[in-house]
Amino acid sequence: EGDFAQQLEITLQPGEFVSTEPGAFVMSTRGLRPDVDTGGCKQACLRFCCAGESLFRLNFENKTNQKQEVALAPPVRLCTCKVQEPLYRLI
Repeated sequence: EGDFAQQLEITLQPGEFVSTEPGAFVMSTRGLRPDVDTGGCKQACLRFCCAGESLFRLNFENKTNQKQEVALAPPVRLCTCKVQEPLYRLI
């Protein structure tokens, strides 16, 4: 009942890659190695200023000759909320 995690599992064929925002990585098979870049100054600034994303991208490229898997999850944004006293009291 609501106790589950959402994740996207991607199978990468040899030569394929996926690019994601840092913080979305969950797991990968041993054949994948992470690589971090900005994608260029213009792209990084557009992502950061216009989309509210990170300046950096996390890339996974399958450089093996076998299928590899990577799992990604949406970043969790937590906030602290002030709890107000109820407007009424139960008697």
